[in-house]
Amino acid sequence: MKPASVYTKQHELALGMMLKRFLLIFAWLFGILILGTVGYMLIEGWSYSDAAYMTVITIATVGYREVGELSEAGRIFTSILIFIGVAVIAVWSAVITTFLVSSDLNDYFRRKKMIDKISKMRSHTVICGGGNTGIAVVQELLEKKVEIVMIETSPDSTKYLEYKFPQIAVVQGNATSEEML
Repeated sequence: MKPASVYTKQHELALGMMLKRFLLIFAWLFGILILGTVGYMLIEGWSYSDAAYMTVITIATVGYREVGELSEAGRIFTSILIFIGVAVIAVWSAVITTFLVSSDLNDYFRRKKMIDKISKMRSHTVICGGGNTGIAVVQELLEKKVEIVMIETSPDSTKYLEYKFPQIAVVQGNATSEEML
């Protein structure tokens, strides 16, 4: 198995978990839309389109006026629907935001930590490339307690190498670039 494929598998599992959460919340939202539509049809006797429209504007808390006059049972139902709908939409928004922000923040802090680690090094060895040869050299140098900076071009391989060798500094970039070196 190639080094990057281990990380890729872990990354796919994390994305799979996030997708499951997203779909679960979406299913809850869809269920509330159905519940609200059926509720208005039964309680108020409205048509499907009026009941569905009222459910959408209620859950979204848009604030348009009611589709028709609400009975007391309809007002109670609407109040409950608002609370449930707002909670589900808030959780759905949180899941989406977490997905978008977490990957950016993790990359930022990972890079900052690596830069701080490298700036403190004085007698270190730079290894260009994290393929089989690079990994073998890292293992030999670690046995000799040498500080190591590894430059790897592939993002997946970079993350895998950070996972496999947490004691070394791994930087993603092009080792042929003067700025990188």
